[in-house]
Amino acid sequence: MRAGEKRHRITIKKPTESQSGTGEVTTSWSTLGTVWASVQPISGREAIQADQAIAESTIRIRMRYVHGLDTDCRIIHKGRTLEISRAININETNSEYELLCFEAV
Repeated sequence: MRAGEKRHRITIKKPTESQSGTGEVTTSWSTLGTVWASVQPISGREAIQADQAIAESTIRIRMRYVHGLDTDCRIIHKGRTLEISRAININETNSEYELLCFEAV
């Protein structure tokens, strides 16, 4: 991947669970990193579920390898929260990731 293709700034958030004194488990999101990436919309769809209209977008993100990234993480891009459905380590060389993400609205 050429450097000029990565023109979008994204933030990777990782879930962190903590337990309160009463035993309640809460999930908070900590920043794993902020990196440059290529963000490409792939498809979108609209549907009706439980009498509500929903819209969903599928987005491909290509970026350099970040240690600790997995499908539990989220991507923040231009104020939008993207859930990772697949994280592919290109050629298993730990140099580049291709993420397939979705945004449910």
